[in-house]
Amino acid sequence: GFGGHPLYHQKILRCHVAESYIFISHDGLIHYPCKIHPIMSFNALEHPISTIYKSTDVREIMKNHDNYDFCNNCRLGCAIASSIPTRWKTVYAKYVKGFLDGNLR
Repeated sequence: GFGGHPLYHQKILRCHVAESYIFISHDGLIHYPCKIHPIMSFNALEHPISTIYKSTDVREIMKNHDNYDFCNNCRLGCAIASSIPTRWKTVYAKYVKGFLDGNLR
């Protein structure tokens, strides 16, 4: 799983969900860093999404990856799917090596 800052549970993969997904709720709010544990919300009906995405606050959230307490042992598919492509090493470790070791069937 993700998290465990500063002694991460695994060091191959950091969470990139805040950079990869935009979670917009029914009332037009965009939540960061994720939909399960929003620590900051922006009104997409009042501000352009590009302005929100490029804001200093959101960029700081993106830099923190999975350093938040609520990230501890996170195994959500959104975090995994958005983070694996960020590093070819993780694609190898997760899929190629897993297949060769007989762990993926």
